[in-house]
Order: sequence, then structure tokens, then C-alpha cells
Amino acid sequence: MRFTVEIRDGVLLVSLLADLTFDWFMEFDEQIRQALAPQVTHGILDLSRAHHLDSSGLGVIARLHRDLKARGGGLILAGVVPPIDNLLQMVGFHHHLRMYPTLEEALATLRLAPRTPQN
Repeated sequence: MRFTVEIRDGVLLVSLLADLTFDWFMEFDEQIRQALAPQVTHGILDLSRAHHLDSSGLGVIARLHRDLKARGGGLILAGVVPPIDNLLQMVGFHHHLRMYPTLEEALATLRLAPRTPQN
């Protein structure tokens, strides 16, 4: 398994257990889309165990953020290691995605944020 996916308190939690690259980004994208329940508006991607993303991985992250943003939420990155942080800075993702050192800190920000009632 290269990643785990769960819904916790209405938040999509994805933890990468390997680098997100062309070799398996389509599998990742498909499973994430299947896991996205209609009521999910926020997601957290834990990158603490990944050390490399290629353009395919960046594309999947951008698409997931766009999809969640269209639902009124967005994607948060957690545990970004220096090599990936450098890449994200270089391509400008830091202007669009919130980043936190740990998954727990990212979850805490969502718990503190007011939630919009779902009809």
C-alpha cells in the first residue's frame, strides 16, 4: 500500500506512504475520487513519509484542491519535508495551499474553523 485514505469527522485524510510519481498517480487519483463523499469539503494530505513528487503528483494535488475548493473547502498539506517544500515553493503552491508541520496541527485548524451547515 502506497497510501491510506479515511474520512474522519467529515474530513478526507490521505497519508502518502511513498513518493507520488507517474508510476501510480492514476491509481491514487481514482481511489481518492472514490473516497470523496458528497459532504466532504476539506482534505488533508500528509506528506511526512514522502520525499519526492513529480509533475503527475503535483497535478493530482492541484486537482484535489480545486475539487474541494469548489465544494467550499480546500486541501491542506501536512508534514511537508524540505525537498517537497522546495518544489512546492518553486511552483507557487504555497500561495494556494495551507501547510502545517504535522497532521495533528492541520486537523486542529479545521476543528477551530466554523463549519457551514450542510443541507
